[in-house]
Amino acid sequence: MRHPDRSENVLRQLELYARWDYRLADKELQKRIAVWLEARAPEAVPLRSDHAEALATDRQAG
Repeated sequence: MRHPDRSENVLRQLELYARWDYRLADKELQKRIAVWLEARAPEAVPLRSDHAEALATDRQAG
């Protein structure tokens, strides 16, 4: 796939993973994906509050 970041299926799977509430999920990776998705299309990805806080922290630091 030449542009996985443009694939609806890939984006949908990333959104699902970012929201996945499972104790063994990689929380740091979930936050990074949520931040990336938010930066790419702010109106398209409603974030959980903990991911929104991480996004705000990252934006203040950068």
